[in-house]
Amino acid sequence: MRILFDNILRDGALSCVNEDPNYPLENLLSPILKKRWQSTVASDVITIDFGGPVPINSLFLGWTNADTVGIDVLGAADVILYSVGRTVVRLTEALDERITEAGDTRLVVGAYYDVQYNNGESFFFTEVQAYKVQIQLDTTDLAVFLGGIGVGMTETLPDPLDTWVERFQDNSAISEGQHGQVLQSYIRPLAQYAFEHRNLTYVQKNYWKDLYLNAGRGKNVWCDFFEGNHDYMKPVFCTILNALEIQKPHRIFSLKWAFREAR
Repeated sequence: MRILFDNILRDGALSCVNEDPNYPLENLLSPILKKRWQSTVASDVITIDFGGPVPINSLFLGWTNADTVGIDVLGAADVILYSVGRTVVRLTEALDERITEAGDTRLVVGAYYDVQYNNGESFFFTEVQAYKVQIQLDTTDLAVFLGGIGVGMTETLPDPLDTWVERFQDNSAISEGQHGQVLQSYIRPLAQYAFEHRNLTYVQKNYWKDLYLNAGRGKNVWCDFFEGNHDYMKPVFCTILNALEIQKPHRIFSLKWAFREAR
């Protein structure tokens, strides 16, 4: 599991080639992913210029209609320190077919947003002193957009137990009649994930405890819960949902905490 606590995106100057003035780059600094940046064309490049060397080992992207993404991390004199060619990130699997068969237009809308939100990606690499990061985004739609960027130094936590919990917070507003009728204002439920990590040493326990104490409940973080298995679960922009719980069953320590997706 990888977690980005400190997003240094604000430390860089943002630029792109074809910005839509209605969806400016400043929107990428918002904690609301739906408040997106958008280009005026289907293919664009976003540049993050830090103006000097900063240590980074990761990059997260979220809420995008891009079909493919390319990454270049540049050092002094624009020397390429890390590069990834076009990586397919868009989710267009059988979900659309299932919904077409169901014939429910509300589900079609839900699928659209599922695709946008889950259409994120993470990139991890050996720590480098980066001067710039360039992100190439391409879509088959009329204009490419992106809701959020996380960049910085991720922390790596031992894999959670195989047994973990996924639950949902449903904020849909409903009004019930006396005879069972229901009027619904649908909002896609927010996923919550609860994990337990075991076999931590005393030093590891204190390290993660300090990270939590400096972050606190409600902190926005970028998480890759199952690094290297994005078919199972995509990276998530989320908040720390509850207080960290530390247990000492024997001579080792375990940690329990939960996260909730943020859009």
